[in-house]
Amino acid sequence: MLVLTGFLGLVTLQSESVAAHAPHDPIFIDGNAGFTPVNGVTGGSGTPTDPFIISGWEIDASAMIGIEIRNTDARFMIENVYVHSGGSSHEGIKLGNVRNGHVENVESLGNSFGIEISVSTNVSISSSNFSSNLLNGITAVYSDDVHIFSNNASFSVSNGIALSDSTNVSISSNTVYMNQGIGIRVAGPTASVSAQIFHNKIIDNGVQAYEVFLPGSTVKWDDGYPSGGNYWSDYVGSDSFSGPNQDVPGGDGIGDTPYVFTAVNDEDPYPLMQPYDPDALFTLRLNPGHRFVSFPLDVSNTRIESVLSSVAGCYDLVRWYDPADSLDPWKSYMPGRTYNDLTRLYNTMGFWINVTATCSLTLAGTRPVSTAIDLHPGWNMIGFPSFNVTFTVADLKADMGLAGVIVEAFDPAAAPYYLQRVADSCVMRAGEGYWVYLSSDASWIVDG
Repeated sequence: MLVLTGFLGLVTLQSESVAAHAPHDPIFIDGNAGFTPVNGVTGGSGTPTDPFIISGWEIDASAMIGIEIRNTDARFMIENVYVHSGGSSHEGIKLGNVRNGHVENVESLGNSFGIEISVSTNVSISSSNFSSNLLNGITAVYSDDVHIFSNNASFSVSNGIALSDSTNVSISSNTVYMNQGIGIRVAGPTASVSAQIFHNKIIDNGVQAYEVFLPGSTVKWDDGYPSGGNYWSDYVGSDSFSGPNQDVPGGDGIGDTPYVFTAVNDEDPYPLMQPYDPDALFTLRLNPGHRFVSFPLDVSNTRIESVLSSVAGCYDLVRWYDPADSLDPWKSYMPGRTYNDLTRLYNTMGFWINVTATCSLTLAGTRPVSTAIDLHPGWNMIGFPSFNVTFTVADLKADMGLAGVIVEAFDPAAAPYYLQRVADSCVMRAGEGYWVYLSSDASWIVDG
């Protein structure tokens, strides 16, 4: 539970769980070799299924940046940490030139920036509290493939969320409340910006939103109809009509007229009349036997026990193939086993699960705007993190731009491997896993 306290007009959100954190000196990691226990790493090996973990610490940032990580490409997770007291001089968390960084369930309060991300790729920030900071709550600059969802970015002296010169960014389901400057600021003074901003609660900020960027930028303040845009506390429109053009009699929870902000009439075309419930649901029916599956949502807790909590007791083995580990590519998880080298599941992964009783895998999370999947030479086990119902294997091959791409999918009748090669016309579907073979490294950007 969060408790509000005030001092000289600055509101601070403190967690009752802070006392459970162990004190630790500020953490500085430069390069993959810096992920060591001395630097606060509490587990993991830096692979997609077993990321380096920095967890459980309380860090006083009054003398230097609380947690700074730069020049890394190993996968890492910062979770369950409390960073405070950086004042106007020090960031709570700073990520520079990193790839594959994930931050969740973090509190960064009373620092210059709650978190600052620069020149980085494939970074997600979720379920965290970046409030009462002296500059911005959350900042991303010159970065690509950044996902900011289900956070609290409130009570900062400057901006709640600030985005600059970055691409493939999604900002969704955040609470942005009573920042003295701008709630959400999007700028592209030196480079084009591409971002989608939706389902946020934007409430009582000095300026609710602001954007200015170069021609060629693409910034959407909604998720289309009927999903809608954002909730704005000062929206004064009515809800008497529905439909994509808001011209069909009968309300639908979306304002009939756009929410307009800034002098150049930037707008959210589908403002929400009430705050959005951030959880989307995905359900997949599982019959007994070996099943090759995936899930399309971004989830706030990627630990395998959490992802599969709805089918606990109905499976006895999960396996995933890691093409980046040539010595030991098969990773596995068995409930109750002392050691498991498969500890997390992401929506980029296809995985085998041995189902022992009929059940339904149900997940709550956020629908991704886009997802990057890194592929390696040889076979890759991937998911399909998208709700696109017309995307085909031919589309995947076109995205790859490589010759000789092979795709296999699950076939329950094709024992003993339960796989079949699929034609280019095959439609890829959320919830299914795929084997993809290619001849060289590639990164596949999947639109949600």
